[in-house]
Amino acid sequence: MTNTDQVLAGQVAVVTGAGRGIGKTIATMFGAAGATIVAAARSGDEVAATAADIVTAGGKATSMTVDVTSIESVDAFAKQVTEQFGTVQVLVNNAGTHHGIGPIWEVDPKLWWQDIETSMLGPFLLSRAFLPGMLEAKTGRIVNLSSGAATEPRPFSSGYSAAKTGAQRFTESVQRSLVDTGVHMFSLNPGPVMTPMNIANAASEAGKKWYGANRNLNYFPPERAASYALQLASGRGDALAGRFVSTFDEIEEVIAAQDSIKAADLRLLAVKMD
Repeated sequence: MTNTDQVLAGQVAVVTGAGRGIGKTIATMFGAAGATIVAAARSGDEVAATAADIVTAGGKATSMTVDVTSIESVDAFAKQVTEQFGTVQVLVNNAGTHHGIGPIWEVDPKLWWQDIETSMLGPFLLSRAFLPGMLEAKTGRIVNLSSGAATEPRPFSSGYSAAKTGAQRFTESVQRSLVDTGVHMFSLNPGPVMTPMNIANAASEAGKKWYGANRNLNYFPPERAASYALQLASGRGDALAGRFVSTFDEIEEVIAAQDSIKAADLRLLAVKMD
């Protein structure tokens, strides 16, 4: 394995949306850091491949299927994970969709709502399922994958933007309930990454029509987001819990400034008032 710094050794990490893109990269990097990985998604073949790659590299991993928008599916998944591995120390809520592209008078309402459900209901259901075990153990870290869409309006991605904004406030709110419990919840903006989802969006008729030149971005490699998630999962940035961490910043600088960031109550959603 390429990562000899076993910062997650002995820990169990659940990663949703782990079949491809950022989720697969996070699962792979966490496996290299010593965690036992539960790679989860609706796509059984893809997460099986992720788990197999981790095992081939010398790590420990298994794959399971789950629909993060279904309470029955999530509860059954959490029960299976707990029975097989015991307490989960790390949860990465990475699963997300971005299908409702266009102004709301043209977008398919079902696709718009799917973006809301996956990015908001998913983290709620998964966190709800695994937090009791973390609280009992008095340790645990949850990383919710956010987006720049959480902090700025996206006129042709209103569902996705609303979902990510809601997920950010969800992170802030839940963290307030976790003070002094030993459990921490984070929000991570991975920045622009050329994932299969983004490639498909750019090639779609709606993407071509409504994004145009706005999609000409300087993309980050998925490894950048994964390395930031690893730093948060390792416990190095616990003072940043509840706050918006972005890959546009240098993670070492943010971690070095975390106490002052917390003291000044920065990196939170706010409404500007006169």
